[in-house]
Amino acid sequence: MQPKARMTIRIEQPAKPKLPTTPFGHAIVSKEKLDDPYDEAIETEFTTLNSPYQDDIHALEEIIRKTETVNWNMPSVPSIRVTSVPSLPIPSVPVTNRDRSVPSGPSYDEPDEGRWSVVLPEDEEEAESAGGNGWYNRAMHSREENGPSWGRVFLSVAAAVGTGALFGYIVLSLFTGEPLFPGKPNEVNSPSIQASSEPNLAPTVKEPSTTGVSGSTESTNPVKGEVSGENASASVQIDGDIYYMLQYGVFQNEDSMETAVGQLRDKGYASASEIKDGYRVYVGMARSRDEAELLATQIRDTEIYIKPLGGEPITVSSDMLSAGGAEFMNASGSLMRKLAQYSGNGLLEKQPQALEATDQAALQEAQRLWQGAQASIDQMGGSAAEDARALVLALNSALGSMTEFNQEPSRFHLWNVQSAVMKALISDQELRTAIQPSVVG
Repeated sequence: MQPKARMTIRIEQPAKPKLPTTPFGHAIVSKEKLDDPYDEAIETEFTTLNSPYQDDIHALEEIIRKTETVNWNMPSVPSIRVTSVPSLPIPSVPVTNRDRSVPSGPSYDEPDEGRWSVVLPEDEEEAESAGGNGWYNRAMHSREENGPSWGRVFLSVAAAVGTGALFGYIVLSLFTGEPLFPGKPNEVNSPSIQASSEPNLAPTVKEPSTTGVSGSTESTNPVKGEVSGENASASVQIDGDIYYMLQYGVFQNEDSMETAVGQLRDKGYASASEIKDGYRVYVGMARSRDEAELLATQIRDTEIYIKPLGGEPITVSSDMLSAGGAEFMNASGSLMRKLAQYSGNGLLEKQPQALEATDQAALQEAQRLWQGAQASIDQMGGSAAEDARALVLALNSALGSMTEFNQEPSRFHLWNVQSAVMKALISDQELRTAIQPSVVG
């Protein structure tokens, strides 16, 4: 046997059986290709014939008759019917977003009575713990708020009322001229009850004694305007009196004050101005507050404030004012009281009438005494003499208007009397201020 001899063995596969020839027009499908019944049904149903005999009917019929019948025992294929596929439930898949996970739940295609309840829970935390879905109810969550406390409401109202009252009191004090925080009574702005109820009868003015008056009774009860006892050479006494002024207003400057005076004059009312404590304008005066309130009703469409003006009796050193000067001031005060009383009463009447004979006689007597005491004005010096002369001019104007009223009664003349008497009173107050620094006692 030769080395390196090779032997090759070939194993041939057995020959496949040949299928019989099938004439055209029949769909022959092998059994191995029938894997899918649907493919076989489709192939059988939709196969078409493409042969040269399809136009020759007789030749085609002859071929079909001569063709051998092949029976492969093929199983019957059921007909295909398209039916609706039932919907399958979608399994819930949990979604994870890093550290936060949203639990899966049933489908929310239909509203759930528990989750979408009309009645909302009172506490949001309870809703979240109960269903785990409090986050979408947060927009619809409502909470009833309690009303305000009645105590706070009462305190707020009380504070508002107190603030308004305080502010109104301050404004009223500015207009009336009275002190904001009254303390000790003032000689000018704080009238005494006794002075307001003083009778309207003018006191009798006696001639001063140059030698003095002795006696216990006369020394303890000196006559007004009279120098008495041991103090004859030391001081003199001046009467005090209080009037209630109808204040029209307090203005910021002198021009505004003069404008207001002109407006009152054009309307036919009385008017007088004072610049001692602000630019004040007065429209009338009376002996008592009740009379002042009645007189204010005669001034229509005007807001009036009643301000007391005057003071208590004062004692002045004889170095500042002589006995004759004290007599002149007391006589001037008596005449002012009568003129203010008569003019005020006439304005309160519906139809003013001339003075009665007794009133005219009393006025003439007061005028005579006043004119007799005017000689002492020359003994005054400085601003006191100027104030005394202004007082004389104002009272002469008032007497002239009263004379015209007696001749022809009218309200116009009475308002002129009021204007002149108010100017006389303001001059008297300035005269008292000029001599008051040397007040004794």
